[in-house]
Amino acid sequence: MDQKSKNYIECKEVVFTLVGKDIKIKNCRFNYGNLYLLIGNNGSGKSLFLSALGKFNNNYKGEINYSDKLLRSSDIIYIPPEGGLIKNLSLKENINLVNKQVSEEEIIKYIDLNKDPRHLSGGEEALINLFKIYKTNKKVYLLDEVTSFLDDEKIDLFLNIIKSTSNSSNVFIIATNDPRLFNYNELIKFKIE
Repeated sequence: MDQKSKNYIECKEVVFTLVGKDIKIKNCRFNYGNLYLLIGNNGSGKSLFLSALGKFNNNYKGEINYSDKLLRSSDIIYIPPEGGLIKNLSLKENINLVNKQVSEEEIIKYIDLNKDPRHLSGGEEALINLFKIYKTNKKVYLLDEVTSFLDDEKIDLFLNIIKSTSNSSNVFIIATNDPRLFNYNELIKFKIE
């Protein structure tokens, strides 16, 4: 259910060159108030496209326009597929770098915050990255393959986190190949060929 929103990100004739191959993104518009799945095969350019949407990659042809002319880089949050943690900080400190809204009680139901960040499983690291976005007030959320290491129970947690954070003043764009997300009607699918 693509809602009409006064704020959006619009892409026109966007082309990336990756290893000598042009990756063309069809014209598209991501309206605030919606949750989008960016689907494509490995190497199709999903991560490259997210980095351009996040304004930290301008190595493309075409246009990416933001209707919100006041959008600052601090209004955009990017969560990578893995990594993204500063290993010499505690887990709570890693979360607090981005998100001071979430309480310790909400997190410890899912992960022990006393764990050493250097010794986390992929799923535990993904959880910490998800709690970085929970209850935050950003305008653009770019999530890159964040469910890859999550078990089915944590997929439900992930969906609850994005649904509770999503509102008419923001947009979520989630790059994924995770078929567990394909059947959720709240997620609008956009395929990169």
